[in-house]
Amino acid sequence: MRWRSIRRRLARRRRIITIVAAGALTLAVAGGFWLRWARDPLRLRRQFIASGDRYAEARRYPEAIIQYRNAVAKDPQFGDGHFKLGLACEATGDLKCALLEFVRAAYLLPGSVEAQLHAAKYLSASGRYTEAKDRATAVLASDPRNVTALIILGSALAGMKDVDGAIRQVETAIDAEPRLTFSYENLGLLELTKGDQPAAEAAFKRAVAADPSSMPARLSLGNFYWAAGDRAKAERELKAALVLNPASPEANRILAAFYLTQGQRTLGEPYLVAFAAAAPGAGPKLALADFYLADGRTADATRVLEPLTQEPGGAGPATMRLASIAFVAGRPDDAYRALDAILRTRPYDDAALDAKARFLFAERRYDEALAIAGAAVQANPHDARSLYLRGMALEALGRTDEAVKAFQDVLSVSPGAVPEEMHLANLDLALGDPKAAIDFLHHVTTAEPASGNAHLLLGRALLQAGDLAGAEAQFARLAVVNPAAPEMRVWLGHLAMAKHDLIRARQAYARALELDPRSLDGLKGLITIDLYEKKPGAIRALLAGQLAARSNDAALLCLAGKSYVRLGDAAQAEAAFRRALAIAPDSLDAYLGLGGLFVFQHRLDESRAEYEAVARHEARPVVARTLIGIILQLQHKLDEARQEYERALTIDPRAAVAANNLAWIYADRGNHLDEALTLVRSAKAQLPDNPQVSDTMGWIYYKKDLAALAVTSLRQAAQQDPSDADIHYHLGLAYLKNGDVQLAQQQLQQALSLNPNFDAADDARRVIRTIQ
Repeated sequence: MRWRSIRRRLARRRRIITIVAAGALTLAVAGGFWLRWARDPLRLRRQFIASGDRYAEARRYPEAIIQYRNAVAKDPQFGDGHFKLGLACEATGDLKCALLEFVRAAYLLPGSVEAQLHAAKYLSASGRYTEAKDRATAVLASDPRNVTALIILGSALAGMKDVDGAIRQVETAIDAEPRLTFSYENLGLLELTKGDQPAAEAAFKRAVAADPSSMPARLSLGNFYWAAGDRAKAERELKAALVLNPASPEANRILAAFYLTQGQRTLGEPYLVAFAAAAPGAGPKLALADFYLADGRTADATRVLEPLTQEPGGAGPATMRLASIAFVAGRPDDAYRALDAILRTRPYDDAALDAKARFLFAERRYDEALAIAGAAVQANPHDARSLYLRGMALEALGRTDEAVKAFQDVLSVSPGAVPEEMHLANLDLALGDPKAAIDFLHHVTTAEPASGNAHLLLGRALLQAGDLAGAEAQFARLAVVNPAAPEMRVWLGHLAMAKHDLIRARQAYARALELDPRSLDGLKGLITIDLYEKKPGAIRALLAGQLAARSNDAALLCLAGKSYVRLGDAAQAEAAFRRALAIAPDSLDAYLGLGGLFVFQHRLDESRAEYEAVARHEARPVVARTLIGIILQLQHKLDEARQEYERALTIDPRAAVAANNLAWIYADRGNHLDEALTLVRSAKAQLPDNPQVSDTMGWIYYKKDLAALAVTSLRQAAQQDPSDADIHYHLGLAYLKNGDVQLAQQQLQQALSLNPNFDAADDARRVIRTIQ
């Protein structure tokens, strides 16, 4: 009994297990069916299309585009989906997307006349005339009187330079349907292409006569008069078009453009406002915000932009503009917060990265700007803006060779870009390579013959290369293009000096000062001639007049100080240098001028005591500490000098002169070279054109055994100050380390010819003997 009971229980259990297993199997089968149904591409495609249609009906085209894209992603062969996607792209103004999708739809729907005509229209508009002609001809094969196909065929033929054939096609379309105004409009455009202006006007008028209530016909006639220069008639027809449909985005847009292109911004503004209100998408509203920004109306622009930050198509561009508003208004933290909000969701948004890099660059935070520009380039290696900004940051940091490579990268993605070619030519000149600059500049002057800057730069390059006749020809062309350019007169003076023609040089420099009373180069040229001709009274009179007009110009004060030194007037020189330092605490020229005076007058100890007293009483004695460091350096007390520079940098980490001099001490001793390079890059960012800073950078590279980089920086230093024997000596050693023996010898001999008794003269002679 017990055994049978056990068997019954086991049997019952097996039945339960069987039932459960069967249920599980049923659920598994049903679940698999449900998953297949849920993932059915056709069902999903229908859902996405229906959702896209609802968005399109509500004119929410960006959302419609997303749903239509989802539909064609599920079924790439779905021609109707591609066609609807093309229509939505067209509504947002994304014509590139519209062209692509209409062509795909036409391929997938060969029997759809609508798809073929849309594709043909966009192909013709994009210049693909043969393809447009083939699609329009295919439609006409089944419907010879299809007016739209006839018009498109006419446009395609016009694009293929068969204007007479195009006119015949449009006239056939008019015969087929005389009431269609756009046929007359196309005929008018073709007659214009042919150069028959009366026939064109007649065609546009026939369009208006065929349907006086046609807004497009009125707009076409108004545009014709506008292009013909008859603004009164153009204004009348464009306003008549707007009366027919006051809410028309197209009519408001054209009227806004009509007034704005004539500088009548007050008259154009209402139409631009109406266009922004009526047109779909963020683009028109962004255009209105840009209009306000151009007029400095940041409050109005902000009012337009803030709602756009919540719209899918406008959030990014609106936030970018709001960030720019904040930055210009002196609120950089707000600007960075706005950009960082974009970058948190889109870390590689190249526009946001580019804007952040520009802001950092404007704040002279070049290392950070370089890092951000590098990220932008990584996000989009073919973005010319980011590559250009990266080059600018590298140049500002003194990494000139890398900057040259960056600008070359710009030209590789944007060949023939004139601004980049000009910048690269400037860098080549700074690096002492005029031949490379000349190659670029010949192309620029050919591409833009009216560019005064290009002719000036080419003249400078030719002069630097020793081609005086070529330089004179370029300056003569510049005199025709821009006769009032003071810089051109300065270079004409330099050219005359190279020819030893002091009379013409004086005339050129004097003319430069007349054109620009602030021209330091013109003033310097006149002082140079007066020194050569031994006219101290003339120099004093020149300086007195300039200083009376610009007593707070640090660069002018430094030039005056140097001139007074040449005249033997130490008191006047010292007063000028001290005044320059009070105005510009980072003026290396002023520091060096004062230091040189103290040495000449044997006043180093006295001057050091004076500045020690100043440092004790000032809250931020950066200038005093830097001057104490210079005095100690002149006294060869390098450890004490180092401490003073470090103290100055503790007060102000961006103190350029202290950074440069401390970097020099490190480099000269051959230790802390990486720290020295960081310091000199900081100095270079503040003083990009200073030869002493370029010299320090080159000497650090020399000590780091980076001979090619050393040559680059030292060539730049020699270009910035060709009269400094120490710089030529350093450049000679760098050439030698780089294996350029002949150039090394030339530079060492140049150093000795400039100053046979400079500090390293004996070593320069020893090296020359070794080379020989």
